[in-house]
Amino acid sequence: MKERIYVVMHASVNKTDESNKNGIVDILFASKDLEKARAYKENLAPYEVAAVYPIDLDKSLDLAVEKPALSIDWTDLQ
Repeated sequence: MKERIYVVMHASVNKTDESNKNGIVDILFASKDLEKARAYKENLAPYEVAAVYPIDLDKSLDLAVEKPALSIDWTDLQ
């Protein structure tokens, strides 16, 4: 079995003015332990948009069928 890590990805939208918004996705935490990653995510504030993704090590993510990704929109965070 390939070695795997689990990452907690976080998404947010920054409204710079009435017509411009910036979407940001970042990785907040990475661990070989799924339970530690889940616990980290559960300890975030309830309004935080986050997800835990498994990632195999030494694997190109651009060719993966399922890529770690979060879809965000300003209305999602209203």
